[in-house]
Amino acid sequence: MKESVQKMSGRKKYKGERYSFFRDKKLGHGGNGAVYDVKLEEKDDLGFPVVAKFFEYSGDDKEKRYNSVNCNRK
Repeated sequence: MKESVQKMSGRKKYKGERYSFFRDKKLGHGGNGAVYDVKLEEKDDLGFPVVAKFFEYSGDDKEKRYNSVNCNRK
């Protein structure tokens, strides 16, 4: 996922393979991150609320933890 900042609003825009979105209200958190309500940039209404989980890890070997073979499961 790519991250950029919109110049007019200063909000971060996150771009995935299919959708671009803005992070909105924090809904909760768990053991490895927080869940946020997101607003899609596209005009398409999916007909249901959309959320995204942002992983948070402050320990050592952060890149190794999230880029391991186990994280690439489908």
